[in-house]
Amino acid sequence: MANYNYARFLPEALESAVGQTFRSLEVIVCDDGSTDHSCDIVAQYAQTCDFIHLIRQPNRGVAAALNAAFAHAKGDVICLLDADDVMDWQKLAAVVQGFRTYPKAGMLMHAMQVVDAAGRRLYQMPGAAPDQGWIADAVRQRGGRWRNLPASALCFRRELAERLFPLPEAVFRREADGFLFTLAPLLAEVAYLPEALGSYRLHGGNLTGTTRLTVTTAQRHLDALERINGAVNERLRLLQPEAPPLDLRKHLNAREQRFTLLLFQEPMLVMLLPELLSLIKALKADDLYSWGRKLLGIAAYVSAMLVPVRWRAAWLSRMLGMQTIRRLLTASPSG
Repeated sequence: MANYNYARFLPEALESAVGQTFRSLEVIVCDDGSTDHSCDIVAQYAQTCDFIHLIRQPNRGVAAALNAAFAHAKGDVICLLDADDVMDWQKLAAVVQGFRTYPKAGMLMHAMQVVDAAGRRLYQMPGAAPDQGWIADAVRQRGGRWRNLPASALCFRRELAERLFPLPEAVFRREADGFLFTLAPLLAEVAYLPEALGSYRLHGGNLTGTTRLTVTTAQRHLDALERINGAVNERLRLLQPEAPPLDLRKHLNAREQRFTLLLFQEPMLVMLLPELLSLIKALKADDLYSWGRKLLGIAAYVSAMLVPVRWRAAWLSRMLGMQTIRRLLTASPSG
C-alpha cells in the first residue's frame, strides 16, 4: 500500500486487511511523505498487528512508494491496495484459491464495487469481464489497451512481480498502476474473478480518474498513455528484445483523447472531418466497446462538432459521463 495524506481513509483500509480470513499475510504500507497524521495511524495498528509494517520516505511519488513496499515483501502473492480503498474480508482467500485454479496465470484481477466518499455503493466494475488467458497478441493489436481496473484489483505471482518491479520512478509519480496493468499481460497469462472482492472509492480527491472532460484532463490522459506505453516498451526491450513494441497509434483511447483536444481547440469543421471519419472507423472496428458505447461515442463526437467550441467540453462530459457509459456497458455482455 502506498499512502499520501489519506489519514481519513487509512483506518478502514487497514481494518479490511486486519480482518482477512486468510491469515498468512503481511501488510506493508509505504508512506510517501504525508503531512497529515497517516503515519501515526499505521504505527498504532502495527503495535497490535505484527504483520503490519510501516515504511517512511520523503515524497517521491507512487512508483517509488510501491517499489519500497515491494522491496520488503516476502509473500508469494503480491496484492495492491490503494490507501483509500478497502478489501472484502474474503479477498486474500479467494485470490490464493484463484491462483490455484489458474496455475498458469501470473496476474489475477477481480471485480470492484465502486462507492462514494461515505462508502455508499454506486455500481460494480467492470461491466463486462476482461480478456483472460494468454492475451498478449490482442493487447499488442490494440496498442496496449484492454479493460482497465484500478490498482486495488490487481494481484501478481511473485515470479511475475519480480519482472514488473522496480517501477520507473521518474516516469510515474502517479499512474504507476497503468504501467503494471499494461505490461503484465504481455509477460504472462491473466485470470479474472467476477466477485467484487474490494471497494474502489470515488471521493473527488483521487489522484487518477475524472468524470469531467476538459482540455487539461484530456491532455493529462493522453500524456499518461504516452508515458505508460513508452515505459512499457522500454521494459520490453530488456525482457523481450525480440517482441514488437506497443504502437500507441492503435490505442483507441489515445485516438479519442487526441480528437477531443482537437474539438476543444480547433473551430474549423473542415479540419475536423477527416479526423472524425478516421475515429468512427476505429470505433466500429473496436472489439472491446459494446455497440451501445460505440454508438454513444459516434453520436457524442459528431454532435459536439455542431455546438460552439466553448460548450463542447460540457457537452462531451454529459454525453460520455461515467454514469451513461456504465449503463451501456452493464447492459451488454460484449464490452
